[in-house]
Amino acid sequence: METWRQINYELPASEYFVYRDDHASNRITRNAEQNLLVQPLPGGAGAELFIRQGTSLWNGAPAEIRDEKKQLRKRS
Repeated sequence: METWRQINYELPASEYFVYRDDHASNRITRNAEQNLLVQPLPGGAGAELFIRQGTSLWNGAPAEIRDEKKQLRKRS
């Protein structure tokens, strides 16, 4: 959820999440239009660890979550 929030509200960490489509050439691949992120290189701590773990969780999330534009409310 935090990764979604960073990306959709353009918060500071969002600049470090890079969509795979941004790195693609003019070729259309199976990953095109799936809202998947480029996996950062291993290593680092703190913010780098958040970006790497957030990317892994984001890419493993269902497409419904990656494509959602409204934040879901927590149930009480």
